[in-house]
Amino acid sequence: MRYLLISNKGLLETDALSLLGASTKRFDNDKIGQFGSGNKYALSYFLRNNISVRIFSGINEVNIGIKHKVFRNQDFNVITINGNETSMTTDFGYEWKLWEAIRELYSNAVDEGLTHFGTINAETIQGIEDNTRIYIECTSEVDDLMLNIDDYLALNLKPIFECDGNKIYKKRNPNSCIYYRGIRCLDTNLKSLFDYDFHDIVINESRTVKYSWSVGEHMWDLLFKCKDINIISTILSNIHNREYIENNIDSSMVSIPTIYNKQTWINAVGNNLICPTNLSGY
Repeated sequence: MRYLLISNKGLLETDALSLLGASTKRFDNDKIGQFGSGNKYALSYFLRNNISVRIFSGINEVNIGIKHKVFRNQDFNVITINGNETSMTTDFGYEWKLWEAIRELYSNAVDEGLTHFGTINAETIQGIEDNTRIYIECTSEVDDLMLNIDDYLALNLKPIFECDGNKIYKKRNPNSCIYYRGIRCLDTNLKSLFDYDFHDIVINESRTVKYSWSVGEHMWDLLFKCKDINIISTILSNIHNREYIENNIDSSMVSIPTIYNKQTWINAVGNNLICPTNLSGY
């Protein structure tokens, strides 16, 4: 049978699957998880959609189940951990998508010391000492997601420019993809000339960019510092095209950093003339 295996160093404390809002990483700038809710949303998603998920803390399996309960004449499935009822039902995070659930388990594993993320074939599954292992059944939806995983997690992407932990990637498809520490954090219908990965942009509990204006601020701060003339030439050659996210930025939210690569921009302009769009052609 095929599984998506996500594993990390250390043992999982079962309270991490049931204690809402409990996060020891909230003020740790080196960690992705901050809210103490992601793995609960993920667990609810898999149970709600009948996708088998098994978790091992070391060699011991964490028993995950559901218990039917009636509340105000409506039936709910309450999640149980090792036979103990939690305060969560399988309706928790009912709008979440598959990629968001996998993103959360991946992020937690990264924070704890990721040791494996990928699909495996196994007749039997088991835990190993001093590791946490999560096995997710490879349904057709899971397989499809893993084939397009770079749309959601920048696992296999190599930056064409990097500065202060922020990265610029070559385009893979027309739609823009903005990442936070390698994890997709913005949905937009705009295209982009490049894909971007920001190390310190602020996200909310939905793991999306908290302040939309900050995307432009981070993007242009990185571009002003860019030393790659091909990137800057591409930006300038398309600066008039409003279908790209790079050209839909509120300029009042962008300032030139104290230290930036002015000469790269001068070299990229070369012998071309630049004028405001509304004056072009005159």
